Amino acid sequence: MSNEKQLSPQSSALSPKSLRVLIIEDSEDDALLLERELRKGGYEPVSERVDTPEALITALRKQDWDVIISDYAMPRFSGLNALKIYKESGHDMPFIIVSGNIGEDVAVEAMRAGAHDYILKGNFKRLVPAVERELREAEVRRERRAVEDTLKASETRYRQLFDNSLDAIILAATDGRIIAANQAACRMFGMTEEGLLSAGIGALMDLEMPRVQVFAEERRHTSRARSEVILKRADGTGFPAEQASVVYTDRRGNSRISLIIRDISDRRRAEEDLLRSQEALRNLAAHLQSVREEERTNIAREIHDQLGQMLTGLALDMHWLTRKYADHLPIVEKVKSMVNITDTAIQTVKKIASELRPGILDHFGITAAIQWQANDIKERSGIACDVRAEPARIILDRDRATTIFRIFQEAATNILRHAEATTMKVDLRQSGNSVELTVTDNGKGITEEQIFSPMSLGMIGIKERVFHWGGEVTISGAPAKGTTLRVSIPLQ
Repeated sequence: MSNEKQLSPQSSALSPKSLRVLIIEDSEDDALLLERELRKGGYEPVSERVDTPEALITALRKQDWDVIISDYAMPRFSGLNALKIYKESGHDMPFIIVSGNIGEDVAVEAMRAGAHDYILKGNFKRLVPAVERELREAEVRRERRAVEDTLKASETRYRQLFDNSLDAIILAATDGRIIAANQAACRMFGMTEEGLLSAGIGALMDLEMPRVQVFAEERRHTSRARSEVILKRADGTGFPAEQASVVYTDRRGNSRISLIIRDISDRRRAEEDLLRSQEALRNLAAHLQSVREEERTNIAREIHDQLGQMLTGLALDMHWLTRKYADHLPIVEKVKSMVNITDTAIQTVKKIASELRPGILDHFGITAAIQWQANDIKERSGIACDVRAEPARIILDRDRATTIFRIFQEAATNILRHAEATTMKVDLRQSGNSVELTVTDNGKGITEEQIFSPMSLGMIGIKERVFHWGGEVTISGAPAKGTTLRVSIPLQ
């Protein structure tokens, strides 16, 4: 037998004080008394009364309830049987037993079975406080379950990430004991998880290594650290690794350390191959520069010595002709024209020879060569060029002198082509075991994009010449304030 009153399955339509009450009671009058007591307490009960197991099961399936109030003894049902059905349904709501005749032993048995409270029918004034208390407790339990479900989902996701990570992950105590390790860590170190747990952090790295100690110290101060170290496999072989570590606190308040480790052996080999390739290219470039300079020197010498002497001899012969045929005016005029052309050719030969390899560099040194080039720039472009050298006469070997001179030439060419400058300052110094060249202009200023552009072949050439000697080069510019090139080359 069941009786429904104002039943609405849509919980969202209920007001805040509405209360969905499932009453397990064979007496309709007693059920009405319960509803009246709840109304006196400020609730508007939406209730259903059941008095059989089948009706209870149906009521629990068709909607959610805020509270269940059950009589203890009924002709065809009992409070303990109702409590059992309620527990098996998986619901979690206050279950309160109300009875007119219940002993203390029976009440204790009911509470142990899962009832939240019991109330004597003659003491209904406890009903509303009990309902309010148990509703609060039920809400706390729901919130706790929601948090636990969230934690379980988070732990599941974390475990999936932990197990499926391609990087090795190790969790350890602050004393170096390993607490957990994923499969990637087992493969990396050639050990089972049990082997890693028994081995400890000390078996994976040399804790006395300075880099490891710096890593540990940084982690102690900042709770996180990153470094590249050499780690050890189970067979004793070492391998380079990149590791990141964080200090965290587990649920029990214990400080723990997480290590994420990546084997960088392949990367190191690739870097070493790249460095070897770059070194080979630099050596090849230096060799080609040397061969080119040698060829320039030879060509300049041949032009100057052979072609220059031939033109000079030709000019002398033509001067002889002007004297020989002084009375033949047309011949004299023609020969003079030929002399002028020959003189121009001689000057052109000298210019080509000096541009190929200025003899002043080999005979008078780097300072004189730069001063000569600066004077030539001033004559050709009008750019004022101030050269200072300390000491006044700097003596360099042939190859270093050539490097400094060619760098200056490239810098000067860039200034002429791009800087829109009116002045240029050159500072050449020999201090200690290095020679330094600084070239500054007052032009529009080089940009960072131009400095690092792969199309700035002049800049690349300067850098490569300097790097060949293990030197240093810096290039800086400011808009409308000019550009500064600084080069330092060791003498040994």
